[in-house]
Amino acid sequence: MVTACQSALDHLVKAHGAQIVDIAIPHLALARVAQTMTISSEIFNLVRTYKGGKHIHDVSLPTQVIMEAQQYCTLDDYLRAQRLRTRMIAHIKALFDHRVDLIALPMTGIVAPPIHPAAHVAGISDVPSTVEIMKYAFLSNLTGNPALTCPVGVDKEGTPVGLQLIAPWWAEDELLAAGKLVEEVVVANRTKPKVYYPAPL
Repeated sequence: MVTACQSALDHLVKAHGAQIVDIAIPHLALARVAQTMTISSEIFNLVRTYKGGKHIHDVSLPTQVIMEAQQYCTLDDYLRAQRLRTRMIAHIKALFDHRVDLIALPMTGIVAPPIHPAAHVAGISDVPSTVEIMKYAFLSNLTGNPALTCPVGVDKEGTPVGLQLIAPWWAEDELLAAGKLVEEVVVANRTKPKVYYPAPL
């Protein structure tokens, strides 16, 4: 995963004159908790109030587990998460104002794990894998920055690897332009995956 992401960054440096700047983002572990608290609270309240809460048991079993856990979170927990969200927005804004044009990081902490056949019937609740998958994906969701993922290769088993790009607010044009440049790496080194569904367009 690291090799594929680094190759994409190296391509941007060599072919397009990009400069790589190391950055530090504080409070990431706490921010991950704040994002989980925020989004699960929003999901819980939406499902609980949609049509009088009559459909709360229609969601998947893993989602029901999340909603059950959410009932034990307090208003104070939610408010603390929003305070940290505000702090993270300020940190990201300072990076974009003074240091970088885009933030690049892996899309996920691990490649997609195999799906157990039973998951197609009852769903799956695999917290350790979910935490690793969301390891980097949560940040733009919390701060509201535009972000995209670009395929940059595959691992030894042929599972796709993605590079995530995060842009300043209202800079979607720059984000899409950078994503197009990153995809040049994929076009040059494209291999068809084991499971492939051609796009209809």
